[in-house]
Amino acid sequence: MEQLRRDVDPVETPGQFLLRRDDPIIARDLAERVLERTRRRLGDAAWSEARRPRWTWTPARRLRVGYVCSDLAMHPVGLSIRTLLLNHDKARFEVFLYDRTPEPDGTVAGPVAMGADASRPCLELSSEAMEALVQNDGIDILVDLSGSVIGSGDTVFSRPSAPARVAMLGYPGAMGR
Repeated sequence: MEQLRRDVDPVETPGQFLLRRDDPIIARDLAERVLERTRRRLGDAAWSEARRPRWTWTPARRLRVGYVCSDLAMHPVGLSIRTLLLNHDKARFEVFLYDRTPEPDGTVAGPVAMGADASRPCLELSSEAMEALVQNDGIDILVDLSGSVIGSGDTVFSRPSAPARVAMLGYPGAMGR
């Protein structure tokens, strides 16, 4: 992208870019640039080393995985994940659901919530409040299921909310570092 080469903040989000072109290197660079723009807007205090969660392995503790979803309705993502949380190995994983669905459908939201050790309604939470909730839950891996995070400004994924933040299903590209 010409904007990246000229070191200009891009106007296109990584999701928009991937609709036009399949270039994972440029998509990653674009994601990092969009994330950097959000970090600048939030200020250095939001990304200080003291606020960044550190991951440490404790063999006796299950790995905590948090799923953020806004599609627990009759939506392809919601329908695709109905059994995802139910099939985690509960001896190894502790599963958290952060639900941002405006109008959940019980036939989708019910099975998903049943598979979670904890289900948190988060639609009304600010990004800062959601970041605090994720950190208080001690999430090791935070998973975006809806693809709404890249380029959408200040979200829980644009903050140092968990040691690892990944995208799945809704957005198939890089999220930056």
